[in-house]
Amino acid sequence: MDDQLRPVGVEPLPGGWQRLELRHLLSLEAVAEEQSFGAAAARLGYVQSAISQQLRTLEDLLGVRLVERARGARGGTLTPEGLRFLERARTILAEARGAARELESGDVVRLAAEPAVSLALLAPVFRRADTMLEIDEGIAREEVLASVLSGRRDAGCVLGETPAAFADLAFHHDRWVVASRRGGGTGTTPGAALGGLVHIGLRGVTSSFPLARMLPPPSATAESPATLAAMVFAGIGAAVVPASLLQPWRAQLDFAEIAIRADLSISVRLVWAQARPLKPALRLLTAHLAAAA
Repeated sequence: MDDQLRPVGVEPLPGGWQRLELRHLLSLEAVAEEQSFGAAAARLGYVQSAISQQLRTLEDLLGVRLVERARGARGGTLTPEGLRFLERARTILAEARGAARELESGDVVRLAAEPAVSLALLAPVFRRADTMLEIDEGIAREEVLASVLSGRRDAGCVLGETPAAFADLAFHHDRWVVASRRGGGTGTTPGAALGGLVHIGLRGVTSSFPLARMLPPPSATAESPATLAAMVFAGIGAAVVPASLLQPWRAQLDFAEIAIRADLSISVRLVWAQARPLKPALRLLTAHLAAAA
């Protein structure tokens, strides 16, 4: 047989690494995030002694101490070696979670969007892609990114630039505007006028406005874009928001540009883990988004 065609044996892992199991990694992740052996056990459905045993086994397999044990309910904290290994463990767990979800529902894309991102305008693209979506809106940016890296979600919708661990696609361009009740004016609002604006805040969004420091305290705070639109329409105040958030209520509201030198444009991006292959349904969605952008 030609040496170039000879089967190559599987290279064994060093030491005891071949006996490493996902439950060991899950225990390490849970202790790191919960900061408590008891809470980690409750999260994974184990008893506390099982978590301790999993971690001792993992430390024996790797030959390093991963957790500094402490007496009391707080349990232990990760050592420097434990923190370094946790980064690799999370990559392995993300791959396992992603593979499991793809096998369970390969035709469904699990998507999360931060509060300042509206997906309403993208419904036609979603329909053309014929993709089933599970969407969680109003999720904090940090949670969106963390859930994508961990494999709990397939992709996320966020504003602005994204960290190096992600691939992204800018699919929508938005802008901050002053929304007021119809008849309030659709021209421009001088930047200097922001300080005297009677406005309604939107939880999780208003604070991300680049000129938020120029706004006075809000007269009220809404929990959702729909509630915000209703309050603006009722004349309680104006709203400073990305235009797409209130686009569905455009017939009842006026949008005014903010006249100021600062760049108030927004790039909305679909992001996914760069190191993980795209599942077919997500690949199809990104292709349609790219074509429509």
